Amino acid sequence: MKPLIWLSMTLCGAVLVFYWLGSAVMEIIGLYTQALADPMADPAATMNAPNAAGGDASTAASGGAASGSGQSSEQQISGNVFRYAIWGLGGAVLFTVGVKGLTMSAFRRRRRNDSARAGESVLEAELAAARARRDAGRDP
Repeated sequence: MKPLIWLSMTLCGAVLVFYWLGSAVMEIIGLYTQALADPMADPAATMNAPNAAGGDASTAASGGAASGSGQSSEQQISGNVFRYAIWGLGGAVLFTVGVKGLTMSAFRRRRRNDSARAGESVLEAELAAARARRDAGRDP
């Protein structure tokens, strides 16, 4: 693959990791900010997380857990954090594959440049290395 593809994989992976792990951290910060704002409040009654329908479900007005799910805000936030971390892990895989591809292409380019400076092709350099290994194995 071309280095441009490896670079785009690396950048996309980094963006995914930073976005999703940042979202997870923001969920945790929101939970603790809410706890610091009103330490004596019931966590299920003060939850301000989006519900499954995608709207802003302030459950203080509905008097309980969001949309009848029966979960406290800590349980819902821990589920969200876990989901965000899994998405971030997918970005980490893309990032790792991209970095590995960039590294391999850089090594190939360096080997090609070294053999070109020596005045021989890559194939000739490979053949010479194979002959040297073969000859080294024959001598006692």
